[in-house]
Amino acid sequence: MPKLIPIFGGLSVTVFYFLVKELLENKKIALLSALFLAVLYFHPYQTSHASPLTMGHFFMVLSLFFFVKFRKKDIYLVPLLISTILLIMSHHLTTYFYILSLIGIMFFENFYQKEWTISIKKDLICILATSGLTFAYWILVAKTVYNSFMGHGIAIGDFKVGPNFVLVLFYAMLFILMGVVYLLNKSASLSEKKWYTSKDCLIIFAGSLLFLFGAVFTFTIIDLPWTNFRLTFESNVRIFSLLIIVALAVSGFRYTRFIKNGFFIRGWLFALVSSFFYALITNSRALPPDRHLEYLMYPIAVLAVFGLGGIFSDPFFKKIFSKIFKDEDVEVTYNSNKIKISQRMRQIHVILIAFLVLSSGLSVYSAFEGLRQADESITQEDIDLIKYISEKLD
Repeated sequence: MPKLIPIFGGLSVTVFYFLVKELLENKKIALLSALFLAVLYFHPYQTSHASPLTMGHFFMVLSLFFFVKFRKKDIYLVPLLISTILLIMSHHLTTYFYILSLIGIMFFENFYQKEWTISIKKDLICILATSGLTFAYWILVAKTVYNSFMGHGIAIGDFKVGPNFVLVLFYAMLFILMGVVYLLNKSASLSEKKWYTSKDCLIIFAGSLLFLFGAVFTFTIIDLPWTNFRLTFESNVRIFSLLIIVALAVSGFRYTRFIKNGFFIRGWLFALVSSFFYALITNSRALPPDRHLEYLMYPIAVLAVFGLGGIFSDPFFKKIFSKIFKDEDVEVTYNSNKIKISQRMRQIHVILIAFLVLSSGLSVYSAFEGLRQADESITQEDIDLIKYISEKLD
């Protein structure tokens, strides 16, 4: 298992490439997104060892891929169902994030439409089937999961809801949410799309990076909200490239208005961020805030690519990689404006990508070690002892 399971962790990056390619129909953006995901701290750290979580990540991305395919062709319902069942059986927390993501995607895609999307019926079928199978599996088979994950119920201040009522509340809130969307989308309309210039992108990137630096510095002085420890100077240095990529994702967020399935990515991100803030506010034991970070890496990886391309005036990567070794300008057209990109800028763009990937990849484990708080490794002595106990003792 220590050798086999991490293979699926690596394959989740491969499936993510096909998911992004299917969504955006852009191989370059899909490849760069997968490249970022492969080195974004939390993802490789969590999926590089034998654990149910590693399998959960693989089947979650695979289920999202088949979910997108099922929207186009009914024949993909069968592999989607198989992948979803394997996800449910592998890891409960990842299953929660998958269901939450589907709801967020459906909400955002319908919120700005005056009519329901073509896929609304299939979306509801997937959400109801997945949640029904999940709750049934937890209650009838994985009882320990149900007691530990659902047993705490929902508590916000003095307001508390028991675990059984949470199930009722889940479906009630789902249909209330659909009712709200139905009422709002009749009068909803997107404002005129104002193109996002390179300067706009750079300003938001700089502002986001300064904010992240400020947050990191603050939590070097005071404890993190959900823990009793602080960041260290060593860990801060090692997550420098992560902060850059997150800031790029913030700057690339607005481009989701201009791309196919952009609201899919928005809804995915919105669902995870909403759960993250809920966990922070309630200090949830079932939903630790830090566990949200590894799942946030998926949409962040995509958005960071748009942010990086936007800063260099080519967010859709039409020609930014063209003629890298030729001393001449390339011309791209966005919003009826023709923009020239010099060879020097194209080369800087490639160097920056290489720096972000290499620095992130080299810091995956050392960043966690620098915290001096988180370590999920098992020593060889522990493994030998486990083998001895299982062989020699009753």
